[in-house]
Amino acid sequence: MIFRFSIWAIALIVLGTGASIEPQVNDASYALGKQFIHGDISEEALFALTKQFDGAAKGDVDAQYSLGEHFMKGTLVDKDRGEAARWFHRAAEQGHAEAQYKLGWLCVDGEGIAKNLDDAIAWYTAAAAQGHGDAQLKLGMLLVGREATEAFRWLRTAADAGNVAAQLRTGALLSRSKPDEAITWYQRADEGAVPKSEGQYRLGCLYAGGLGVEKDIPESIVWLHGAAVTSDGRAQYALGLLYAYEAEPKDYIQAYRWLDVAATTKPYAEAARDAIALKMTEDEIAEARKNKAAILSRTDKAPE
Repeated sequence: MIFRFSIWAIALIVLGTGASIEPQVNDASYALGKQFIHGDISEEALFALTKQFDGAAKGDVDAQYSLGEHFMKGTLVDKDRGEAARWFHRAAEQGHAEAQYKLGWLCVDGEGIAKNLDDAIAWYTAAAAQGHGDAQLKLGMLLVGREATEAFRWLRTAADAGNVAAQLRTGALLSRSKPDEAITWYQRADEGAVPKSEGQYRLGCLYAGGLGVEKDIPESIVWLHGAAVTSDGRAQYALGLLYAYEAEPKDYIQAYRWLDVAATTKPYAEAARDAIALKMTEDEIAEARKNKAAILSRTDKAPE
């Protein structure tokens, strides 16, 4: 215990306890010392954090951002969104793009800092201008309904840079006015997404409904199946309906199978499944249920 107390004292000395150091830093150093004495953090972590506090107080932008992250996630220090916002703000004012993005996120979230969408847009814009892809995406999403042209510009910028979520959003915005371009963006998103289900699901819906493209049920089934085997309940439900009502010839076994699987996560699929069951024999229902476990474990084969 004597050794641990001496380490705490050394840590406080490293930070300094004079008036030149901010009161919040002294409070944090005291808290760190208590955590160390109680065995909550290691000696190495204590020294690393005290060094970061010291650097942050002296204007080190990376140290300020790192402290914001620690408080944001509750790593090595108690989780405190207010403190996270304070340190992110310090770093953001110095042009740190990731800090600007995180501060914008906190302004939208409203936890630890007053919710303010105008401030969020300002910080997202600052980060987006530096090429921060997620900031470009969030900015575009916030501007939809406010400034459509700017919203599309930022979403397209992020999409061009390979941001999968932005590619999906861009496709959605273009789905009615320029469906050919929408398909291209959904396909690009499908290539880069992990899992790929969202792009596949949206493409399947476009072909199923003939939304700006020629209606093509076989093509829709291919795309929806790709999404369905990744446990996308929406795609499983849509696929079941296509097999039951749109496919030529209709396939009630496949319809029941996919609706039954969808019902595990989408309760509304139960009614459709039960309606299909009325058109089937007991042997057909048994056959449809055979591969349910395989589908749920994502090992089902693609349709023939």
